[in-house]
Amino acid sequence: MGIPAEQCAALLRDALSNRPTDPWSDSAAAWFSDVAGIIIAHDAGIGLPFQLLIPRVTGISSAATSPTLSTMVLNAQSEFVARARSILTLLQLTTNTYTTRSLGQGAVYDYFEEVRRLLTGAQQDLLFIDPYIDPSFIARYVPQIASGVSIRLLTAEPRAAQLIPALALYEQQHQITIQARFVPEKSLHDRHLVVDHRDVYQSGASFKDGGRNAPTSINQIVDVATDMIRAHEDKWANARVPN
Repeated sequence: MGIPAEQCAALLRDALSNRPTDPWSDSAAAWFSDVAGIIIAHDAGIGLPFQLLIPRVTGISSAATSPTLSTMVLNAQSEFVARARSILTLLQLTTNTYTTRSLGQGAVYDYFEEVRRLLTGAQQDLLFIDPYIDPSFIARYVPQIASGVSIRLLTAEPRAAQLIPALALYEQQHQITIQARFVPEKSLHDRHLVVDHRDVYQSGASFKDGGRNAPTSINQIVDVATDMIRAHEDKWANARVPN
């Protein structure tokens, strides 16, 4: 019998939250092998497809200098990570071990670190929903996000006056695009983070204040995640786009 599902879920969550940013590095090659090993240690049958993917994600030494091979490797890596995240979700559903972190008053670094782990796991898109996003949010969280990941901020109208100029300057200096949209203040209450259109996390405090003034928590939403993400995407589609 392999390692228990609860242990596999915990190990997978930690691994997926600490994926190396450089896909061509030695640490990235070791990371893919480690993730495959975690899944195999739980169930060799489930882990075999991951083991078979290893040569595709790490075995082409010339990939970094060939656009075609580079695309093939990056696609294989995305497939590998998507499969691993699906296994993690399944394990969390079957064991009722969702991502939940309680944080005491003053635990500002622990809160930041928990959010950072979620951000570094993104491959495609991050959608923040928070009525209190301000310029301090940009410096705190945007540098933690991998290049190529779409960044979307949905916040309340009163934040626009300060946030729009700050975003423009940050984008100009760092040559990236950060989308921001605004809704009436009273229509936005919750604080959520949607990762890659499939995983959603609820923060008990605003992302800029987490752990500073009061105890809080970060909780993964699983049972109604699809409905919640759809509602947020609808709100995003209907929000004001700044000129």
